[in-house]
Amino acid sequence: IDVNDNNDNNNNMDLAVWMNAQKQSFQKGTLSQEDYQALSSIGVLFTQPRKEYTWISHYRALYYFVQAYGHSKVPERYAHHPSLGQWVSQIRHNQGIHLNTQQRQALDALNFQWKSVPQQNWLQTYQQLKQHLLENHNAIIPSTDNTTTTTTTTTTTLL
Repeated sequence: IDVNDNNDNNNNMDLAVWMNAQKQSFQKGTLSQEDYQALSSIGVLFTQPRKEYTWISHYRALYYFVQAYGHSKVPERYAHHPSLGQWVSQIRHNQGIHLNTQQRQALDALNFQWKSVPQQNWLQTYQQLKQHLLENHNAIIPSTDNTTTTTTTTTTTLL
């Protein structure tokens, strides 16, 4: 049985609405394990087989990436597996909203980085600024230009 939204038979409209609600619960990760098992036992498919295969194959590739590099920060334009970089980027962009609970847990088990690298870098730099403010009580940040021996100062006014 394939769960889909296309049901032209008015006599089965209530059943179609109910099935759609089950599908949405599964996608949100709120369908109970008992309900999932009961529906699966009569042949209900919650995901398209191709979509599930794609997710599993990308997850496996991510698993091997993490094993090789020790992190899940796959570049968006990863030359060795371009679709993996795009897949990881899409998950981060959507913050995993389209993943079910099991998929989120699987990614969490790999210490998946839910925030993009630029966002993480921003947060790290922000933390450095906070530390500077605590230590210096101002936002005057001296910076040295390596091409000259002069030091410039940037002043930021905090409200």
